[in-house]
Amino acid sequence: MIDADFGKFGGSSTQGRRPPQFPGNVRSKALSSDLLRNGPAAPLLVGSGSMPIVLTLVWTGLFGAAIGSFLNVCIYRLPRECMSLVWPGSRCPKCLRPIRWFDNVPILSWVLLGGRCRACKSPISIRYPFIELLTGCLFAFAAWHQLFRAPLSSVAASLALADRTLLFLVYAYLLAALIVSTFIDFDFRIIPDQITLSGAYLAPVVAALFPVVHADAAAGFQALAARLFENGSSAHALFANPRVAAVLSSLFGMLCGGGLIYAMGVFGKILFRKEAMGFGDVKYMCLLGGFMGWKAALLILALACLFGAGFGIFIKLFTRDPYIAFGPYLSLGALCLLFWQAEIVEFLFTTWPAWSGGLLRAGPGGGPGPGGS
Repeated sequence: MIDADFGKFGGSSTQGRRPPQFPGNVRSKALSSDLLRNGPAAPLLVGSGSMPIVLTLVWTGLFGAAIGSFLNVCIYRLPRECMSLVWPGSRCPKCLRPIRWFDNVPILSWVLLGGRCRACKSPISIRYPFIELLTGCLFAFAAWHQLFRAPLSSVAASLALADRTLLFLVYAYLLAALIVSTFIDFDFRIIPDQITLSGAYLAPVVAALFPVVHADAAAGFQALAARLFENGSSAHALFANPRVAAVLSSLFGMLCGGGLIYAMGVFGKILFRKEAMGFGDVKYMCLLGGFMGWKAALLILALACLFGAGFGIFIKLFTRDPYIAFGPYLSLGALCLLFWQAEIVEFLFTTWPAWSGGLLRAGPGGGPGPGGS
């Protein structure tokens, strides 16, 4: 429900919106209509009282910190292509002595050792505990976002927990990919194929196995099939299948994400007579579009251009570097869309037009604008 989740949990912008309909899935229909009817609140999906929420988020955060420790290994080793991710074990980059397990506890070991290697006393970059802390916080926030953000009816509670746990795992995978891609692109101006291509291959498979990931977009494909094909025909039955519709949504998201940024690179090369966009960014957008859908892919690209223009000016002023890594801004845009797509869409297409239209009608000085009475 990467697509569905944002519309359902976005608050007032979802009121009156028809929930996605999957034929034969009565419990999913009940869940969708209940979410739309009740809107966001502060429910207790796991147990009752605030303690289960706190414990769930704490354990999720600890799990994320442990994953962050592995992400540090990925960030260091993937672009160097000289070591496996699993062998040799963690070691000091200066003296190359293996790091013992009690010196490899996320965040805590770095603090207790004063940010230095126990053996050679060489300083260890603060980026290691920062990535562990960042991953833990993002995982905990993703767990809250999926497990506790919207109320569920008692009828659909068991289904909702299973679906939301699945969606949290998808979020966790995407967050890990965003973190690794961002820091590698900052350091080496590349995004490894081990991240992008593996994710692009995985996205349609996940869509086929778990169509709830693309529930909203799949509902759109089903509505299109109803217009194009006669009801009851084999073609209509094929495209009305939620798994087929979810796979189509994933593939279309990959096409939109990768195709648009590739076109930007081609036109940029013609305009500036130099390489404007790396192909790693194209594959990265295929990954993001495959999991998040075509609508999110378009918004990610728009936000990335906005962030890149803003931050890129400061980076160029202070570093004089003619090349700006675009991957981190794609990651930032994807992060915003993961958690706040409904709010961003409402601001762009409802709040902002209403506000700017009010300013135009008011005219300068607060009076009525041209044509006003």
